[in-house]
Amino acid sequence: MTDAELRRVCRDRPLLTNELHEGNAFYGHDFVLKRYIGWPARDSLPVAIEHGVMINDSIWPLDERTLMPMFLCSGVQHAASYTRRTGRPAEAIGPLLRYAASVPPPPRDRRVLLVFPAHSNHRLAAQFDVNVLIDRLEAYRAEFDDVRVCLYWRDVLSGLAGPFVARGFRCVSAGHMFARDFLLRLSEILASSTHVLSNEIGSQILYAIVADRPAWIERQHVEYAPSANGVTQSERPEYRHPNVVRMFELFDRRRDVITDEQRRFVDELTGTTRVRSREELGRLVETAARERERRRSLLGRARELAWRSRYWGGVAHTSLRLATERVREASGALRGRS
Repeated sequence: MTDAELRRVCRDRPLLTNELHEGNAFYGHDFVLKRYIGWPARDSLPVAIEHGVMINDSIWPLDERTLMPMFLCSGVQHAASYTRRTGRPAEAIGPLLRYAASVPPPPRDRRVLLVFPAHSNHRLAAQFDVNVLIDRLEAYRAEFDDVRVCLYWRDVLSGLAGPFVARGFRCVSAGHMFARDFLLRLSEILASSTHVLSNEIGSQILYAIVADRPAWIERQHVEYAPSANGVTQSERPEYRHPNVVRMFELFDRRRDVITDEQRRFVDELTGTTRVRSREELGRLVETAARERERRRSLLGRARELAWRSRYWGGVAHTSLRLATERVREASGALRGRS
């Protein structure tokens, strides 16, 4: 991608969506699932979709507070955790990447290393020594036909591509998190690679394994400075969580073949064996739609009962007031006669 193309796909933009649960539109999740099951694009989905694969046990507050009758997430662990915490049903449907597009096998004629640096977000700015990472990448030039750097939209806008481009590395991006084709573009980027490297934990490693690309982490010191008010601890990496510790252990060095342990670990978090057919996922969404209509019907009846109660209560109050006034009038008339 040229600098102009990077900035075009990563340009900041508002979230424009008809989803009642707005988080569904992050990374184009709603677009991908609607297209997969044939749901009308103009209609909101009657479910809440996990906005990103969770490595730890945290639940995004918007997902926890949702009024949708069903929560769709990637892994079984997270689904069970959500139900325990909220008491509401959750279904593991596997990684959303699988619903976007099928990633073909790695290219046979070329070896391409795809690099995902630690990334920033709306609230936190990832800070690390870029030159240290670039020096590491220089060492791989002799082994690979191409070394590409995939940057998060926030980091493209902050100018992170500059140092890589200056040293001759091509930069690409899946685009803005509110772009509906984010997952489609990410699938294409992964399809062009044979190996994946990162200097930090994250879903990029998980998605690499989902796409059947060997991946590893060359850990680098990364600081996350607040870029907005209201940053919570859950938005920072939780390095002591068992899943995080295990991830660093399993992906701590380069391997050209994905191990069975790595696949099992990724399946636990992303639910690769839980991917649903169009019919299965369609039935889940239809079940949620019926439950939502039932709730709306119950709510409508409750509102009607409340209105009737207020109405007849008001009628009774008025009747009582009129009766009281008439009694007073009659009593006054009797006193006048006496």
